[in-house]
Amino acid sequence: MAVFMKIDLHFAGIFTRYPSITYTDGAEQQFDDVDFAGIDKKEFVEFLERFACEICVNVYFCMPDIVFPDGLRLIANDMDYMEIIEVGYAFDCVIDVYMDHLGVNVHQWNLEEQAEVGSSLDQLSGANEDREEVHSRINMNDGINMQDLHGGMDDIPRPNEDLQGEQDDDIHMEWDSDHDECIAINKTKEDEFLSKLCPKEQVTPDSPPREDTYDPPDEV
Repeated sequence: MAVFMKIDLHFAGIFTRYPSITYTDGAEQQFDDVDFAGIDKKEFVEFLERFACEICVNVYFCMPDIVFPDGLRLIANDMDYMEIIEVGYAFDCVIDVYMDHLGVNVHQWNLEEQAEVGSSLDQLSGANEDREEVHSRINMNDGINMQDLHGGMDDIPRPNEDLQGEQDDDIHMEWDSDHDECIAINKTKEDEFLSKLCPKEQVTPDSPPREDTYDPPDEV
């Protein structure tokens, strides 16, 4: 009795990319009594189309030892088709086959997904290297001397103090300790007319007005 490879056909669905590559809204049918090794790639596609009553633009199979979608392989020619036959007999398991009715480039999606993951890993690795470099430059045992951190603050002049100092330097206050002392100024000495009207001696607290003595007239 002949032993045929087994395939699990996924059809009448679509490949979707987001949030991850999946095959959705499809049906599934297993074949275990078809001699796929006796036909070529073209006859294989015709068999699938007759069964599914759908046009098949692309056909993919998934490697048994690689998870979906990374294990997807496009059956583009007879060499690719021979690979699925060899894998099926070598692993002695059911091979998942996916019909693409729309012609999406799942293989390109996979490459772009892998590139994005690789870029993210590179960025994460670079960030970790930067963090390790920073830690290597810091001696955690030495600690931080807060006095050294704030020591230079005393040498920094404060704006208000500078302004007040400049104002104080420009102002010179002079006064006499004896507040009762007055200086008499004769403002009329240069005016002949006013000099006649004003006494020559100014009245001050220290020099009260002098009273003229009364000399009685001589008796006749």
